[in-house]
Amino acid sequence: VDGFEYLRRVRHEANTVPDVMVSPTIDPRAFDHKQTRGYVPELAGYKPPKCPECANPDKRWQREFLSDFSDLRARVSRTAARREMSGRPAGGGQGLALASQAALERMNDGEEPEGVSFDLLIGCDELSAGAAFRAHARALASRLTEERDELALGTERSAPARMHARAAWFYALASRVGLPLDAETS
Repeated sequence: VDGFEYLRRVRHEANTVPDVMVSPTIDPRAFDHKQTRGYVPELAGYKPPKCPECANPDKRWQREFLSDFSDLRARVSRTAARREMSGRPAGGGQGLALASQAALERMNDGEEPEGVSFDLLIGCDELSAGAAFRAHARALASRLTEERDELALGTERSAPARMHARAAWFYALASRVGLPLDAETS
């Protein structure tokens, strides 16, 4: 069972159970045998494809990637703090919101968008960066779902340059979003 199947089952079960209060005197494990199972018909002979070993990142690459990302977040935070201390407050994020929306529209139209400007990223506030981050995360998740469907159907996939641009925007915005992430962003 892959992650999408798990989420589908959880959503189905959540939609079918009534709102309840949990009593501290009842052992919830006593009802494990009544859990929803088998509502989805089994597909004869279907086994989800396994990820090839060459596609899994090795530990060294993961450490380097996380280290680079951590350095970028620290640089972005220091630069934003210096900007505020010098009397130039965050610009409210209108420029970032416009650039982000334009990039999303260009990517959805099949064109290559403009890259992310470091000055624009530093000049925005965390709320605007969070909103743009959520928009790009939704667009990226939607596109990855479409990619999976296109692979299954054998149709033409999107250009790698557009996927690279989507990832670059996501990476840059992730470096600007404040921690801890709120429930809506995470």
